Amino acid sequence: MTSHAHIPDQTSDGALGLPSETLPPRAPKLRQPPFVFIAVGLVLIVASWLPLVLFARSRASVGPHPRVQFLQDMGTQPKYREQQSSEIFADGRADRPHVDGTVGRGKLWDDDARYRGFTVKADASGKQTFAFTEDIPSAYKVDETFLKRGQERFNIYCGACHGRDGMGNGPIAIRAKELQEVNGANGWVQPANLLEAPVRVRPDGH
Repeated sequence: MTSHAHIPDQTSDGALGLPSETLPPRAPKLRQPPFVFIAVGLVLIVASWLPLVLFARSRASVGPHPRVQFLQDMGTQPKYREQQSSEIFADGRADRPHVDGTVGRGKLWDDDARYRGFTVKADASGKQTFAFTEDIPSAYKVDETFLKRGQERFNIYCGACHGRDGMGNGPIAIRAKELQEVNGANGWVQPANLLEAPVRVRPDGH
């Protein structure tokens, strides 16, 4: 015969003395860490940002020493500099002399009249004389495209001194006159007026 023990009712006032209603257990609350631990943690977090700041600064700064590169690329490859020695060649020089008789590709400018504007003639004694060509070489077709190209080159290389109108009053000439008036410096040569007779009567090759 099984006996059943009497279990007191925990929700009512009984022998255990529990209240009729009990509150659920509260989760344990962690204590706040000491201030020293918090301060050290913040310092470490801020210190972890310093490498990023240094990396960003090094990317934007200029220095005398080459940058540290973990992967070698063409900018840091071993190479010879000017006037440097080398054990590979018999003469011990890294600079190699030019090979006689060779011409750079596309640089065979053998027509002096076309590329230099003059012709070279030698007499019986071997003395050479130079003469500017009187006309535009036949290799060029004088049309609107040719003239536009010439105007573009003139404005880039000649217009700074002679002016785009060719009268010798380009921006450099104007600035030089201003400096002469302020500093009294001498030695400046006024650019020629390309529309005057001494220039207009020159050969086309000149």
